[in-house]
Amino acid sequence: MSAPNGPLVELREIQANVLRAFRNADAPPLAEYVFVQLGGQAESRAFLGALHPEITSCADWDAGDRVVVNVGLTYAGLQLLTGRAPQQPPPPPQPPCALATFDAFKEGSEARSQRTPALGDTGASHPNHWESHYTNPALHAVISLSADTERGLATARRIAAKALKKLTLPAGVIGREVGARLDDGPRHGIEHFGFVDGIGQPDIADSGLSSEPGGGTPQPGGTWKQIPLGEFVLGYPNARKIVQSKALLKNGSFVVFRKLRQDVPRFREFLKALAARTQQSAELLAARFVGRWRSGAPLILAPTQDDPPLGADPMLNNNFRYVADPHGIGCPIGAHIRRANPRDEQTGPTIEETETRRMIRRGIPYGRLLPASAPPDNRERGLLFVAVVADIEQQFEFVQASWINSTLSSSLLTLDADKDPIIGANDETGKFAMPGLPEPTFAWKLPRFVSVKGSAYFFWPSLGAIKQLSDGTVADADWPFDD
Repeated sequence: MSAPNGPLVELREIQANVLRAFRNADAPPLAEYVFVQLGGQAESRAFLGALHPEITSCADWDAGDRVVVNVGLTYAGLQLLTGRAPQQPPPPPQPPCALATFDAFKEGSEARSQRTPALGDTGASHPNHWESHYTNPALHAVISLSADTERGLATARRIAAKALKKLTLPAGVIGREVGARLDDGPRHGIEHFGFVDGIGQPDIADSGLSSEPGGGTPQPGGTWKQIPLGEFVLGYPNARKIVQSKALLKNGSFVVFRKLRQDVPRFREFLKALAARTQQSAELLAARFVGRWRSGAPLILAPTQDDPPLGADPMLNNNFRYVADPHGIGCPIGAHIRRANPRDEQTGPTIEETETRRMIRRGIPYGRLLPASAPPDNRERGLLFVAVVADIEQQFEFVQASWINSTLSSSLLTLDADKDPIIGANDETGKFAMPGLPEPTFAWKLPRFVSVKGSAYFFWPSLGAIKQLSDGTVADADWPFDD
């Protein structure tokens, strides 16, 4: 399927989790991730070979298959399957270039986090505190399972179990993560802080999906330009007209997986105290932290009062710009969604730069919802964050280090800089500035509301590449990584 004059997109080759069901209304409500240690080369190829015919493609999804089985591989997993001996860590990355270097994928999330504190994996979020399957050097693969029903998920589990029987101990399952959609009354697909999630997704050219205003990059006259497919799927032109030509990469994507713990009681207590101190609504303050009301209605379009119908309308809830709000009166400049996608923010990155930093987000909550009326508890809850990109370093890592955890200037208020108030690596020394009217409001001594329990980088190969990897027929000329 392709757009007029666009490239022929091989949807039957692209795994479903790359380009399908990432919008809130379409996403399967149940998901499970199975982390796998591979064994000897022969049995590892047999495992992948058994999984290959069960892999769900984008074309399968379009044909109505709602039981999704996908697979991703770490760099170590690719090395094992292709018979390449593990290499020494590559040298520190050079300054960014137009063509991806794959350094981030090759080094892995643990090493990158320790090298780059700005990624935010510090303190309690340091890899020293991650759950063991994320730091296990034998983490080679992840099987992604999702479905609409428990029965469907059970079917997906059986498919995975059959393939896993090809592995012999100590190979096999080294960890699992289970997620499920959260609903609260009329709000569907919320995260644990109570906000409808998955709204600001990219509008991708040639994907076969209908356009939703606001998902692309802003153009003159109120129009939006779709994001090139190559920003998410390798083998197609990206925004810089560059195409990755190696056969092993074509129709594949890189995936960032992060388990994020959300401290819901702390978030609620902080908002309650701030509301009492400032004599403002806790709901309005929460909306200013995020840039949207809990319904999904953006502050730019509903600056003083929630508008649930607006939040629920995919043709309206993302169709806005920041150019008319240069001082952050409607939506604070440092609000979460304004940092993650600055759009046409005049004081920030250029529109062309924002186009190359977008990510497809496939997050799903884990843990039980803490009702608003319930007392604090010690249960684990949070988000299984999954981002699909074509370049981990220039998309996920850049946004995380340079926009989320960077110290954006608050010079308009003659104050020092601050980080993302929701997911930033705050340590009770920073603040969040909310210009607002009739006077500015400040949240001082911001604590950390979201901490990292684990992180890993994967490559989601095409179905053809999975077959080649299982057959052992990947040619040396097709190996895309400079070892």
